[in-house]
Amino acid sequence: MIKKPTQAARRAAFTLMELLAVVAIIVIIAGAAVIAVPGIIDGVKRDRAKTDCKTLEKTITAYTLQNPDVALTDNDWAPFTQPGNNQKAILEPSAIVDPWGQPYHFAQNQTATGKPKVWSNGPPGGQEINNLQK
Repeated sequence: MIKKPTQAARRAAFTLMELLAVVAIIVIIAGAAVIAVPGIIDGVKRDRAKTDCKTLEKTITAYTLQNPDVALTDNDWAPFTQPGNNQKAILEPSAIVDPWGQPYHFAQNQTATGKPKVWSNGPPGGQEINNLQK
């Protein structure tokens, strides 16, 4: 004799429609995340470039104060990346590369305060980035 399932036994499992609804919601959330991630990554790269510019400006300023007899040439990172006089290099070569794989640029005495200006060309086809931008 076949027993009919009771009301409680029938309700213990999910229906196909309930499972499809849950899967649809998960797909929608995943789709929104995939769309948002590239914008978030681009923002993080821009923030990192601004922070790097500020750090490199401070490094150049400190170097010129400690070595007033050394004349720096614009965009010449050699005094910072090459070891000298039994000392380690001030910067690793990777420190002068922006998040898009291009070198940072600098020019001496290019701001109103006489400090060096450091900038990145930004993403390909994008706009220049420095630590002065909001």
